[in-house]
Amino acid sequence: MDDIDTIGVSTYSMLETLIAENNVREAV
Repeated sequence: MDDIDTIGVSTYSMLETLIAENNVREAV
């Protein structure tokens, strides 16, 4: 289960980063 949790957190972090980048582009 730890491996699955780690992958889930990594994927969620990547999604957050992409969303943050999109927000910055829209703000500019």
